[in-house]
Amino acid sequence: MMQPEFSSSYWLLGVFEISNPAQALFFFSVVMFILLCRVISESLIAQSSIDATVGLRKMLYARIIQLPIQKLEQIGPSRLLTALNNDIGQISVGASVMPNILVASTTIFGMFGF
Repeated sequence: MMQPEFSSSYWLLGVFEISNPAQALFFFSVVMFILLCRVISESLIAQSSIDATVGLRKMLYARIIQLPIQKLEQIGPSRLLTALNNDIGQISVGASVMPNILVASTTIFGMFGF
């Protein structure tokens, strides 16, 4: 059985043997960069989802205010409250899932292309 021979190796926390500290530091830096980018992108997605929800609600409130009282009575409070509370929330959830779907589909097509 052949064992790789390293001129020197280092132990990290007594568990991990590191034969090339420069490569280990580079790998750790890349992993931390990816983690940071992922956190930032998730935060931006969450913020854009919140902004979209607020914008949709403001738009719906403005349209409700412009309706005549007879039309509001015809629509009914239950449909208006459902639109304000449930429908806008579902649209926002769908919008926040779209970036994940795009990343997953790009990954799948990239794998097929490979």
